Amino acid sequence: MLKTQLQPIQEKWLAQIKRLPFLQGLQQGHLSQITRDFYVAQDEYYIAHFMAVTEQIKALPATNDETLDEGDAHLGLNPSPDWVNCAITDESKAYVYFLESGPKTDDVVQLLRTIPCAESYYLLALSMQNQPHGHQYQAWIDYYTSPAYQDAVTRYLATLQELVEARGFSLQANELAIYEKGYQFEFSFWEQCPD
Repeated sequence: MLKTQLQPIQEKWLAQIKRLPFLQGLQQGHLSQITRDFYVAQDEYYIAHFMAVTEQIKALPATNDETLDEGDAHLGLNPSPDWVNCAITDESKAYVYFLESGPKTDDVVQLLRTIPCAESYYLLALSMQNQPHGHQYQAWIDYYTSPAYQDAVTRYLATLQELVEARGFSLQANELAIYEKGYQFEFSFWEQCPD
């Protein structure tokens, strides 16, 4: 039941995200240094906040995520040392505010805020995985399609499924709106990357 509620939202936004210049450049292996540095700066900022939020989700089972270090994915984009000088944008700050603004005691809401990021990265990378030749950003693709990353995404979704089943009813319209808002922020995050 959960999949049938979430999948139409997911598919709609992933189709739009895939058409953005950054994703086209990532898939084709042609991103400028400025673009890669910008992306890494914004993503590093977001990840720090994302990890803090997921650590607060009490329903998530404890795991050993030592094998997951998104810095490895960033290195796969070959950022220059200047990435640390990129300013954090209002769009990135707004996304973090959305992520952190939910009620800390509602694990369903917190998962609905975080899942769009985690699952979209996995699905986007998966769509780039089977290139007919070596890919310039293969390390980025490999990170987000790795068994460890896939397990993390599966864990988030399974936890959400358990929580929804435990309360005996499906996601409500206002909860689906939170999930969709997460995807809207994902779209804005990718859209802000310079061509």
